[in-house]
Amino acid sequence: MSKVSIIIPVYNKAPYLDSCISSVINQTYKNLEIIIIDDGSTDNSLEICEKYRKKDERIQLISQENQGVSVARNKGIQKASGEWIYFLDADDYLELDAFEILVNEIIQDKEIDLIEFGAKKWQNNELVGERIPSKKQIYTDNIKLIKENEVKPFSACLHFTKKDLLINNKIQFDEDLKHNEDALFMYKVFLNSKRTLVMDKCFYNIVLSENSATRSGVKKVQLLNNIQFADRLIDYCKANNVSIDLKNELNKLFNYFFMSLLYYPSFFTDLKLLQSNFNRVYDKHKNILTINILKLARIHFLLILVPLFLKYRVFKRNHQL
Repeated sequence: MSKVSIIIPVYNKAPYLDSCISSVINQTYKNLEIIIIDDGSTDNSLEICEKYRKKDERIQLISQENQGVSVARNKGIQKASGEWIYFLDADDYLELDAFEILVNEIIQDKEIDLIEFGAKKWQNNELVGERIPSKKQIYTDNIKLIKENEVKPFSACLHFTKKDLLINNKIQFDEDLKHNEDALFMYKVFLNSKRTLVMDKCFYNIVLSENSATRSGVKKVQLLNNIQFADRLIDYCKANNVSIDLKNELNKLFNYFFMSLLYYPSFFTDLKLLQSNFNRVYDKHKNILTINILKLARIHFLLILVPLFLKYRVFKRNHQL
């Protein structure tokens, strides 16, 4: 039976680790390698992980200075000896039959490189949202897979990946990005998968903790990383001769960027920096970033943001009446 390597980066997640690690060691499928990387935690996360390491010989515990989730995940890939790799965030947890069902799928179809599934979001033990594919389907057309994908934004935690797919295509997490590193990684995985199974099942449970991105405001590093992400994805597509059909997907990415700018409190302070970074990427890739909104943004961000602000101000006022 296939060995599954589960990679869990940990940084100051002590309140959630019991639930997370228990959901792995109690899986109904037992041929697991559990790689926990403590990324310089300053709470008692390392102590909790050590407690579980002593209980379960399948656990490898690595401790390193704080270097970020991408470095931790890449180290996990290097250490993994399983045929399949799975990434789990330390404040979330899995359904206990997740790997039994996933491995059963790859036994039935040995050509599968990647399996995608859904997630539920929980806050204070209440279900607050979910992203679950509407039907079970096999994809061999990667561009179609990306366009039709129902679990955006892309997360490595919602994918079960053949290790050879990562190793043979030299796919790693971008260690320079603090945001969107998951999405960039998954685009590369999608574009190299020859056969992807999308399942209409949910195996992953997201716990909205105090440090969850959904609870924090927009930050400068996030906005800059959004621009870098688009630049690096386009570079990757060009270097690997990805069909220009991906153009619409790339253009859509900047819609999220402009919406984020509306909620960025230091917009005018950092306008020059953000504008220059955007202009550099636009000028480099203007043959791909062709929609009119981006052409206007190249002249000045305010040509986009003022109409957006007025539109949502009117919308909000109408819904308050």
